[in-house]
Amino acid sequence: MGCPVTWTKLSDDFTDETWTLSDAAAPLLVDLHVWSNRKLLDCKVPLVDLPRASRAHEALDELLAGRWCATDGETVVVRFHAVYQRTREQVQAQQEANKRNGARGGRPRKPGRERPETQSLSESLGESPSERDGTGRDWNQKRAPTEVDTCAATGCTSAARHGLATCYDHAQFEIELYAGTVARARAQATA
Repeated sequence: MGCPVTWTKLSDDFTDETWTLSDAAAPLLVDLHVWSNRKLLDCKVPLVDLPRASRAHEALDELLAGRWCATDGETVVVRFHAVYQRTREQVQAQQEANKRNGARGGRPRKPGRERPETQSLSESLGESPSERDGTGRDWNQKRAPTEVDTCAATGCTSAARHGLATCYDHAQFEIELYAGTVARARAQATA
């Protein structure tokens, strides 16, 4: 299964707020948050862990001078964005809840995007009065006898293809009609 994963939360304006930091201090600030959250240290990173926590550990003095962090001589306390991070107790409580839910089978799976397969179209349409075929039309609904989709090509009286504007003989007409509509729309957009 793997180790439990923790998350570090930064606001979307984090880079705006830290733009005055050097190219070493900004990543160090993020690295301190990540290390603290991974080890469940509540934003308190032992000074002896700094070289393992970040390659930019030399920039600590800049973070201390700018009051982004504080130190008591043994640990670095990350102050900036500390309120966004979950505490050790919160993470452990969530992990326990996840463990209990996993033992009971976890979350129910969401239904897939695929429509369930049916035995046959005729059986499917007969099962439920509200079934549809994905075109938006309710094929169980009775159509008026005079309601017939005819081909959109000028002068053609043939029935249109299922759900389309033209008959099989005029399929190319529909493609050209669509292409002309797109071309006109593009021309108007660039004008």
